[in-house]
Amino acid sequence: MEKKEKSEQKKREEFLCGICHGVDSHMEKCPNSKLKDDSKENQMTYLLSVAEAMNKYKTSFKTDIFSSIENNFKKNDPSALERFTNNIPELTENLLILQPPKNFVALHLQLLNYWQKKLAYYEAIVNSQEDPLKAYIALDDLKNILQEGLDLSNVIIKQYQFLKS
Repeated sequence: MEKKEKSEQKKREEFLCGICHGVDSHMEKCPNSKLKDDSKENQMTYLLSVAEAMNKYKTSFKTDIFSSIENNFKKNDPSALERFTNNIPELTENLLILQPPKNFVALHLQLLNYWQKKLAYYEAIVNSQEDPLKAYIALDDLKNILQEGLDLSNVIIKQYQFLKS
């Protein structure tokens, strides 16, 4: 039993570490020469552009993520969850195109990292038949990634409200 627990722990660590594999490459796509100044106008434009990209992603689905996950397991129908998964790269590309103001670079990288992690979680769940342990780990930690998304959304909203006032 102890060997199995070590194997599961190692698999968990590999999955969680592998989530961010390649995320550092996003740093290269955001060189200083592409950064905008920190004017109020640039900050507002950036925040509105992020919100627009995320809303476009969110509103393109007929069901929520929880129903999609439930269908994946109860009905053995991953189609809705696959749509969530398959649209993340387009969203990430839309975020990569944005030119953040200098003071939003950290937020921009957090957003890119978040969507990269979310993609890895959703892919693990979609592929639950091939690797049930990876899917279990993703499901077990899903609340954390969803909370991270809420936290990032709140940061964006608060920054926008602050700039608007």
